[in-house]
Amino acid sequence: MKLDEAVAQLSELVGGSAPLFSIRYECLKIIKRDGEDYGMLADRVNRECERFKLRSLTDNQLKCLMFIRALQNLEDADIRIRLLSRLDQDPDMDMKSLITECKRLPSLKHDTALVEQKTSIADVHAMHCPKNQPLMKNFKSVKSATSKPPSAC
Repeated sequence: MKLDEAVAQLSELVGGSAPLFSIRYECLKIIKRDGEDYGMLADRVNRECERFKLRSLTDNQLKCLMFIRALQNLEDADIRIRLLSRLDQDPDMDMKSLITECKRLPSLKHDTALVEQKTSIADVHAMHCPKNQPLMKNFKSVKSATSKPPSAC
């Protein structure tokens, strides 16, 4: 067994089931700790870069990683969660797919809001009937105006 294979197997065992995005994201956040010497930092960087699987990182994966990393605002939280979920399902996503997902989320939110609205028949009639007229009286007046028999010629 080669060293790379052993490191990969150990990384999987020790690393648990963290999504690759999380591993890569954490690796990019490495900073030197207080009291940590350069040798210890180098060891930690080497270890995290092995978990990062740098050799298998594609251009698209790096772009997606950087794109999602840039979504730091609170208003981007829903989009971030959605993109992370999609990236976890399809690690080979490209930027075009990410942008498509970004554009789809507001539409999904709008559709969800429509479904959540509780509109009753009374609400619909209330919009069409004056407040001072009862619903049935208004209905009768409309019916009588439209139900006159045609006059004989």
